Amino acid sequence: MTTTRTSRMNVLLPQAIAADVLDIVIGMHVSSALALTGEQAACIDRGPGHLDSPGVMRWEVTYTTGSEPLPLAGLAANSEACA
Repeated sequence: MTTTRTSRMNVLLPQAIAADVLDIVIGMHVSSALALTGEQAACIDRGPGHLDSPGVMRWEVTYTTGSEPLPLAGLAANSEACA
């Protein structure tokens, strides 16, 4: 049986990042962080972005780890997709 966990992280990105690649870039950041511990995301939920500093947005991200990797294009835009 695979152990799963749900946790949160903040992802800092340039404010000017294109909206059509935002989910993919956030997914890559989460996947890279989880790879350090041998984990992979089964679900990633991006919350609202907030201005962190001039030109930098802070995105609140909730993720659940699992045995099957999440395709980067499958990043959820709302929490209902991760339920």
